[in-house]
Amino acid sequence: MQAFLRRVDPVLHQISVVGLAATFAGAAGAQSLVTFTAYPADATSGSVGNNAPLGRNANGGTDEARSQILIPAQFLPPAGGTVIGIEMANLFAANTLNYTSLEIRAANLSNTGPNPVLNPTFATNLGAAPTTVFSVTNTSITWPARTWTRITFQTPFVYLGGDHLVLDFQKAVALGASGGVAHVNDYPARWVNGAYDLPIMMVSYGGVGSNAHLGTVNTSTGARMPPRVRVVFQGAPILCPASLSVPTMSVSDSVVIGGTFAIETQAEVGSVGVQLVELLAPALVSRPSSMILPGVCGEGWVTPGSPTLFTLGLAIFGTTSHSAALTIPASPAFQGMRLGFQSVLLSAPTMVPIWSNATDATVM
Repeated sequence: MQAFLRRVDPVLHQISVVGLAATFAGAAGAQSLVTFTAYPADATSGSVGNNAPLGRNANGGTDEARSQILIPAQFLPPAGGTVIGIEMANLFAANTLNYTSLEIRAANLSNTGPNPVLNPTFATNLGAAPTTVFSVTNTSITWPARTWTRITFQTPFVYLGGDHLVLDFQKAVALGASGGVAHVNDYPARWVNGAYDLPIMMVSYGGVGSNAHLGTVNTSTGARMPPRVRVVFQGAPILCPASLSVPTMSVSDSVVIGGTFAIETQAEVGSVGVQLVELLAPALVSRPSSMILPGVCGEGWVTPGSPTLFTLGLAIFGTTSHSAALTIPASPAFQGMRLGFQSVLLSAPTMVPIWSNATDATVM
């Protein structure tokens, strides 16, 4: 890890990982820190949403639906972890939906490449043993406007670092519902060269009585941009037995020329780390494969030694969240460029070297 830090920031040449570990080894023990990664952006703003997974079209056309969202490995903690819930944000005015039934399942999908797609057959994406993480009948959920709203899993899900994550929603809204609920997605920020630059959903939908929530294959031909999802983690990473929490990072979606946006990393108090930013090729849709860096737990998605890689400075976590601001120059030359983000930390109190998840964004 020391060699890696030297390559990306000359300021850190004299920093000893061993010395840092000794300095912070006496930090307070981890208290099962809850962190989240927002896919693909941590924002409730926007003007477009999707109602298939958990919402409804005001005309009732999606009252019964089955949908699947695929989150690529890049956007998830590469050391794995325990998922205890998800959050989505309603685009419209506050509304309470009554569900006749609502079931959510989760599955690890083997990572055969950095640009995954969902199969039109739902069962294929779930594999042989998906986990039913949430299952209720005759239940109401209130969706405030533009507020992250959590669904806490009844059964936590063990996410295996390096895999993609599939979330499967089977929803039946009760007869007599009114109004709409749509969960905000990342249009137009992720709309690149006339298409969504991340995996689209698979969806089967219909009105009350259609049994579309029991569908087995995709029946939609629409754009199928999934809503933004916060994936909530708690407890120790799977691949880092000496670490006690899951460091995560997120960025806002306001990545525009001349604009300033936030980069947030969450980790235990006393952790030490740097936030890495890499300038990638213009309008890059295909993502690079991950790499293993000796001594650092998990996988890296940014490129050590890249001439376009820089850091936002060394951070010592006095709280469980560290945020930094980055301003994009007000030059049209930056429009269409892609930025990649990832943090590398010494995770307190054990000071295990560990990667956070990565994310990226296209400058608008």
